[in-house]
Amino acid sequence: MSLSARDGESRPLEMGAGFEVGRPPGLMPGSPLDFPLVIQFGPLPFPPGQRYEWILEIDGHCDPHWRLAFSTGPVEVGA
Repeated sequence: MSLSARDGESRPLEMGAGFEVGRPPGLMPGSPLDFPLVIQFGPLPFPPGQRYEWILEIDGHCDPHWRLAFSTGPVEVGA
């Protein structure tokens, strides 16, 4: 994801973490493993009326299913 600066330039928002997932006893090798992950950020300066995209990348690898686009709401006048 990138945040747009006032000058129109985009800056990536990056967060790094390490984790390890192991195969539980009895699970066949090659079986998919679930890994629940929650990432919490404080308030982020998303300007209103803009389009953004979260892109998950792990060890330089990104899958098309690891992307989520969203838009911020418009500026409310007189609120």
